[in-house]
Amino acid sequence: MTTSLEHSFKSRLRNIAREKRLDPAQLWRDLVLERFLVRLCKSKHASHFILKGGVLLAHYVKLNRHTKDLDFLVQRLSNEISTLKEVLTDVIKMPVNDGFRFTDLKVNNLPHPHMKYPGVRANMWSLFGKTRFQVNIDLGFGDVITPSTMIIPLTRGSKGALLESEVEITCYPKEFIFAEKLEAIVYHGANNSRMKDFHDLSVLIRSGIL
Repeated sequence: MTTSLEHSFKSRLRNIAREKRLDPAQLWRDLVLERFLVRLCKSKHASHFILKGGVLLAHYVKLNRHTKDLDFLVQRLSNEISTLKEVLTDVIKMPVNDGFRFTDLKVNNLPHPHMKYPGVRANMWSLFGKTRFQVNIDLGFGDVITPSTMIIPLTRGSKGALLESEVEITCYPKEFIFAEKLEAIVYHGANNSRMKDFHDLSVLIRSGIL
């Protein structure tokens, strides 16, 4: 990528941030997560990854907060570190003509002693010219759900989409998001320090979408 193309792209992104009165750094982070989702949806592994968490919830309701990470339920795929690293390597190497690269992939188990199927965290770096962002992805296993699909609009301004206009992804139904957050509150009880779980339940109830 030439320096002029990099500057032109970043200028367009700043203009979108200005139009929408958004923090440019947060808009850039959102874009990085979108670029991973685009690669995932283009890959042969897409059906194994069910989007959940804050990124998905923000497309159901207005959260008034930003999410830094991606969360997925993984189905019909081993939770062995070697298998997941191979699959995620395939995903981030998908040929997408957007100037972004994902590198330095690391995959490690997450300590969840109360869970039958411990989770996994993947970390990597997103590179665009001289700009670097760390990407964190949490992978869960063992939940039995019937996923739905959602068309998620991607970054756009008044002059149109920055890159693709949308992506269709397999995701958690909103009812399962509600149930999972309620379960977390009940499990942790008085020790629950995740106030966002209470906030998200309240927002989901008041939104009327359940």
